[in-house]
Amino acid sequence: MSPLWAHAQAIGPLGRIDLKRPVKPIPGSDADCSGLVVDAKRIRHFWTHAVESTADNFQHGADLADCAAQAVLHLKAGTRGTLHLHDATGWGVLEWKGRTRYFFCDSCEGILGRGFRARVAK
Repeated sequence: MSPLWAHAQAIGPLGRIDLKRPVKPIPGSDADCSGLVVDAKRIRHFWTHAVESTADNFQHGADLADCAAQAVLHLKAGTRGTLHLHDATGWGVLEWKGRTRYFFCDSCEGILGRGFRARVAK
């Protein structure tokens, strides 16, 4: 498996998760994010199932009217990064070690919805 297509877990197992702000529209969006929630269980689900992709794929798959949550991920190896988890598309953007990395989780569309139940990845 190419490192570009590695699972997010390949970066390292999660330790603590700090949820820094409520779910908000992504910059430039006027989406209604009321009723959306973020918690450690959803972040862990994303981290377990997400596969790294490219900026081009993210730009193609992103929804400009989406909502996102932000979490600081503390990895057990002692590093940390900031994850921007998008609700509608299953995409997450990780700022880690001075780089931006893009991850997609097929079973994570609608992950911030109150009724989200993880689907089995296709």
